[in-house]
Amino acid sequence: MRNSFLFKILILLIFFNMAIYGITAEASQTGFLIVAGDRGAVGNEDIEKVFRRFSSEYPAALSFIGWEEDKYSPYFNSAIKGLRDKGAAKVVVIPLMVSSHDPHFRKMEKLLTAQAKEVFGSGFNPLIAPPLKESYLFDQILFDHIQAISKDPEQERLVIAGFGAETLEDSEKMKEEFYSLLNRVRRFWNFKETTAAVFFHPHAEKKAREDGGKTALQIITNTAAKKGRTLVIPMSIGMKTDSAMSFFGRLKAMLSEFDLTMLHEELIGHENILLWLKKTANQYNLAKPGEIGVVLMPHGSNKLWNDTVDKTIEPLKNKYPIEIAYGMADYSTIQEAVSRLESRGIKKIIFGRMYALQESMKAESDYILGLSREPQIHRHHIADFRQLRNSAVFTTFGGYEKDPDIASALLKRAEEMSRNPEKETILLISHGSGDDELNKKWLSVMGRNAENMKKASTKKFKSIKVAALREDWPDKMKDSLMEIKQIIEEGNRDGRVIIIPNRLAGSGFYREVLDGLHFDMNPNGIAPHPFVMEWLEREIQKAMGGIGVSPLVRQRKDDMESAENKVLHDKHRF
Repeated sequence: MRNSFLFKILILLIFFNMAIYGITAEASQTGFLIVAGDRGAVGNEDIEKVFRRFSSEYPAALSFIGWEEDKYSPYFNSAIKGLRDKGAAKVVVIPLMVSSHDPHFRKMEKLLTAQAKEVFGSGFNPLIAPPLKESYLFDQILFDHIQAISKDPEQERLVIAGFGAETLEDSEKMKEEFYSLLNRVRRFWNFKETTAAVFFHPHAEKKAREDGGKTALQIITNTAAKKGRTLVIPMSIGMKTDSAMSFFGRLKAMLSEFDLTMLHEELIGHENILLWLKKTANQYNLAKPGEIGVVLMPHGSNKLWNDTVDKTIEPLKNKYPIEIAYGMADYSTIQEAVSRLESRGIKKIIFGRMYALQESMKAESDYILGLSREPQIHRHHIADFRQLRNSAVFTTFGGYEKDPDIASALLKRAEEMSRNPEKETILLISHGSGDDELNKKWLSVMGRNAENMKKASTKKFKSIKVAALREDWPDKMKDSLMEIKQIIEEGNRDGRVIIIPNRLAGSGFYREVLDGLHFDMNPNGIAPHPFVMEWLEREIQKAMGGIGVSPLVRQRKDDMESAENKVLHDKHRF
């Protein structure tokens, strides 16, 4: 009987290992097919250099697509077979092209389905990822180039030069995309004028090519003829048979007689191209064990405040790779934290905003993380165009105030100060918001927490009130102080007032702004109450279930736990 039990333990261990290795195998079953337009000898070499760096980390194959797409079938077929032979059960196509209006994109779509089904079978459909211009990293390339050559935007005009149109419709669609990009440029640089010009592919129909070329050249030359400095920045992956026989070289020659400044760097050489390829792959890949990390963003203050938060978070560092980025969505601290995680092999990151409301600092941090292309400039910050240069993908959470368990932490702080509950008014004071609607919402959430405190308490307090100081907005803080003063005066008429800072840590400068009023105050915020760590872990676990584990893996885990429970049950029988 003892041997039977040991045999079951052995089976369980084998099953456990199969499950673990199954997770790894499943996470690596996606193969990536990089498809690029045939640029000519030197241009293709540039593509291949980037591809080699990408394929050193991901199961990948490269295929070029040319104007006569049928002649490129063998390249597609060979690349897709290569992925199949590497064990890929799924294929994600990453089009190394700026726009879906590039005719090479259409030719790729036409060729892709037939070749993929020939290799994998009739029911197989590869996924096509969005092209480069859909990523914020494309914006950042342009922003870098502007930084490199612009001297005085208010005296400058900016022209984006594109390439590759086959039809007038292609050209107009590409220009529309560039105009959207230029709208984002104008949020950070006040140029006198911005516009875009798109040149046609050499293989486009002759009249369309010549007419389109004249129109594009005229846009640039007319802009250059105006007073002020004109900047021309090519934002395309054009032809490049050699350095002279290239879109870049020909454009330079065409514009040599005009008084303008042209960028001398090609798009494909920018570091963001590789980051974009890797980030795209990480979006489609399941995370392997050890590839999920966490960045937490508390507000930050003096050492006492920071140490309190650090100690609260510390136990979680034994469970998860965690980095802290103190601040109000500060680009540099977030970039450093993310880079530290990526240096440890992290490919998916859970970003936690340790702020009271879900909305707090969300728009600002989402822009930095690349989850939004709409910058939200905080009142304490200056405009900063920078977004993360990284390849990990993000999911986020924030807003501990809505968690009903916060009531236990606030109640604990009240009970620490209480002597005669029936005569005590508990006053919860939060930071507050400058936005009236958001401040109203914050007070409503605090009101619910106050009700939960009353229900959970074994002591019957005289009352539990809530207030928001709105401390960063002097005009609004003035009105808030009047309300708080009234609550304190009423509470003192036949009792005592206890202020509980409804803050993550510390008590801010409440005592200073309330000087002259009679009250007691707990100097501690919510941390280091266990609620904070428990809230963080709940949110981390919830996020991990969404970004790193597939339903199949979860089922394996459930099966494994059931098998383990059965063995333990059998052990007790023996």
